[in-house]
Amino acid sequence: MVGSQPTQDTGSAPSLEQVFQMFVELKVQIHGLTTQASATQQSITNLAEQVKQDRALWTANHDKLTALNEDYGHLEGEFMETKGLVEGSLQRIRTDLDQNTKTVK
Repeated sequence: MVGSQPTQDTGSAPSLEQVFQMFVELKVQIHGLTTQASATQQSITNLAEQVKQDRALWTANHDKLTALNEDYGHLEGEFMETKGLVEGSLQRIRTDLDQNTKTVK
């Protein structure tokens, strides 16, 4: 047994005291393994909860990013429309100035 004292093989059965000592050692090992298993289970539970929270956060951020992309697309469209109007107005002003400059000369 693990942790037990080696005995010479005399062909006789272990004494009651040796059997009791092996039982106690096994009980201590079982307790240690049970404690480790409980701690491992708690770690798994904690990790599962963290994954759940991270997933919720990722989903919320993804939804926000989607909304921001839609807003950006809308604003970009409005900007391009306004830019077109301003460029058209500037072109008309330049044309008018050119014509007025020619007329004044």
